[in-house]
Amino acid sequence: MITERLIWKVLFFIILAVTIYSIFIAISLEEIVQPAHPWQFSILITVIDLLMLISSFNYAFKARYIPFPLFWKGLLVIYFACNAIIMYYEFTIPFGYTTEEMLIVGHLTLISLIVFSLPTYFYYKEDLAIHLP
Repeated sequence: MITERLIWKVLFFIILAVTIYSIFIAISLEEIVQPAHPWQFSILITVIDLLMLISSFNYAFKARYIPFPLFWKGLLVIYFACNAIIMYYEFTIPFGYTTEEMLIVGHLTLISLIVFSLPTYFYYKEDLAIHLP
């Protein structure tokens, strides 16, 4: 069945491209435009993004790496919490975003977080629920 999970396979490659691009941009940014959040959050969000990429691969291609639903549930909680903290840092720095920019960036960030977390949610909700005793 070629079309099985085709949308999720396409979404996986989109997430892969965005993750590679964001890592490249984070490394090559000039110091003046670098993020306002602490560097520890940059490392944490990179690790989380890579784990989210693994779960997207798992769901799209029916793989079973790290088959523990509690791990993936915790990862989703940390994913949203870490991104919320980063958004807080970005929006509270002096001379940072205006209110209009905050509304636009906040909504786009929330939409992308939800879309990028869907494969993880479906992976532990559907695939792991079927295969675990």
